[in-house]
Amino acid sequence: MNTVLRRTLFAATLVLFCGCQSEPAAPLDPDSEEAFEFLSSLSVASLDSAFTELNRTVRTVESHTVELSEAGDTLGSSLVGVEVFLDPTQNERGETELASRVTVDYQSSSGTLASGDSVQWDGEIRNPIPAMFSGEPAFLSPRTREHYTFALQPDTVVNGQPLHVVAARLNPDNYDDQAVRNATYYVHGTETIRGVHILRVSNSALFDESSEVTVWLYRPWESAPDALMPASVRVENEIHTAAGRTRRLVTEYRVLEVLNH
Repeated sequence: MNTVLRRTLFAATLVLFCGCQSEPAAPLDPDSEEAFEFLSSLSVASLDSAFTELNRTVRTVESHTVELSEAGDTLGSSLVGVEVFLDPTQNERGETELASRVTVDYQSSSGTLASGDSVQWDGEIRNPIPAMFSGEPAFLSPRTREHYTFALQPDTVVNGQPLHVVAARLNPDNYDDQAVRNATYYVHGTETIRGVHILRVSNSALFDESSEVTVWLYRPWESAPDALMPASVRVENEIHTAAGRTRRLVTEYRVLEVLNH
């Protein structure tokens, strides 16, 4: 095996705030306008490519799911670590492709997960951010951006990397109009997204649901400064039913090891 990069992931959970018609956008105050322009200039294509690159790499990854009661007690949990290898195979046209081969390094569970834990994980980590939006994000749409307040927050440092922070927050008066409450982006330089945190809240007669996703990217190889991959992904869902039952499910994916190619 070639040189393998081992990284120590975050020692603690970061607490973060963690087809439209063409219409003239409502004016923003100067500070919000600057933040909006910065936010709208970011390209989310780098997020998709980071996940694609990771899932084409020999890697060791971990998935940890916990279900919690309304009081915060653990009802069930599942932890699995797998190593994913890529074996060359030939398809029906005689072309060489890479097929994933998964080896389970460790696995444990306790209690009972409502989602079940019988499905074997294939070691693929998928980008959860597109599922948080139904089309164009409302905070970027000329029709609805006036529902949000935009801010350039103080710069921060994550794993030694200085990052700019830009956020869009839904105004409380518009909670019934839009689902995405908060969107915070952590940016290196002027355009390289290194972290994202999204909070979405949906209410209905049957149940209320809140979803949070946090994605952190990192540069795995000094020799390839433009290559980014996910370091960790956290997905949290909380559902409150009309009958008064609350279900909270938290899943965190971590990249423990990648092959330097």
